[in-house]
Amino acid sequence: MNKRKILVVDDEMDVREFLCDIIDEMGFHAEGSNDGSSAMEKLLYNKYDLYIVDYNMPIMNGDQFITRLKLQEPDAVVVMLTGNSESHVIINIMKLGVYDYILKPIKLKTIEDVVKKAIQHKEQLEQQREMQIKAGRVIQSKIEWNEYKESRTSDKPKITAELIHSLQTNMLQGAGISVAISITEMIDEIKKEDKDGNIVLDKDLIQ
Repeated sequence: MNKRKILVVDDEMDVREFLCDIIDEMGFHAEGSNDGSSAMEKLLYNKYDLYIVDYNMPIMNGDQFITRLKLQEPDAVVVMLTGNSESHVIINIMKLGVYDYILKPIKLKTIEDVVKKAIQHKEQLEQQREMQIKAGRVIQSKIEWNEYKESRTSDKPKITAELIHSLQTNMLQGAGISVAISITEMIDEIKKEDKDGNIVLDKDLIQ
């Protein structure tokens, strides 16, 4: 199983290396960037499960980086680092859509807890996305089946063959029991009986 990748963006080398060491020891894969601009360059070739970003940096600030990151990756999970605990700063940070923030100086226990929870949040987002994809396949299969039932024309065998293939594909991709039911209903609609009472299906319909 591939390790979760975490990008640490901080202009202070000692802080950056400290965080990367902790993350590696936790069993994740950490990479570092010294400002938002170099971090954006990394995003051209890499994708990360979590971003830990300092608020104040040269060249490209933390808020500027997060704004650009969210345009490119709306569901990006971000933890902000800041040495400023003033309420207006914290409010501005949370408005950026970050998952959480950590006040400097950084405590080992704090970073471990926040990273674990942030990765769990990332996993939940992925599970929700997968469920949405599967639900979309089920809905599409039902739409196709309803369209078939409404279009009982002379070219029914051709339409049915295409629909069966589509439903089979969706079921193999994880759409599940709803698609199996649709296939069963379709077979009931198109089945015939021979002179001996055996159920017969057109061979062109079943690939």
